[in-house]
Amino acid sequence: PLPQFDCHCALMSLPLLLRTRLDSIPSPPHYLQSTADKRQEWAPALGARTGPRIGVVWSSTSDFDGDLLRSVALSDFLRALPVGGVDIVCLQKELKPGDRAALATRPDIRFLGDAITDFTDTAALIDCVDLVVSTCTSVPHLAGAMGKPTWILQPYTPDWRWLMSRDDSPWYPGVKLYRQPRLDDWESVFARVRQDLEALAAGHSRE
Repeated sequence: PLPQFDCHCALMSLPLLLRTRLDSIPSPPHYLQSTADKRQEWAPALGARTGPRIGVVWSSTSDFDGDLLRSVALSDFLRALPVGGVDIVCLQKELKPGDRAALATRPDIRFLGDAITDFTDTAALIDCVDLVVSTCTSVPHLAGAMGKPTWILQPYTPDWRWLMSRDDSPWYPGVKLYRQPRLDDWESVFARVRQDLEALAAGHSRE
């Protein structure tokens, strides 16, 4: 039951009440962090780095009506991931049945989901990678709140929080958006992400 109160404002009306505009949205570098003990638990499981360490998420297990627009099959998402040059860690706890066969074709992708218990584990894993690459699920929101560089693959009609016609986010300074230029055009998105990951790997190898 609601307690007694003198005033009430619906949560989604607060930006209007507070006169929030795009240029006044608070966007600190980060406002969440993982715990040291969790990071220490996960570091040994990831082993030695073979290149830039990339955390990936391609789908949600949510029953949200619009999930088909934002989630992709791993067999398709693999086209965004180079073979070699990067160290890939799956940040998903659960896999859809059709994704297990695709995962078996890429032994270079570490799947740790069976050992992930909650978001404190996910946060620690995010802190153990250099970059998060994800479709629009809960994980990139966590990564963005932690200040981790995050690339988010967007459908043509995105969630309202990602706005339109921009490749950054006023809420998360470390986020870069890869938008579909046309409805259902994941191919061009995968191609751009792969190109940028290959460039990242090449830059790392020269260091």
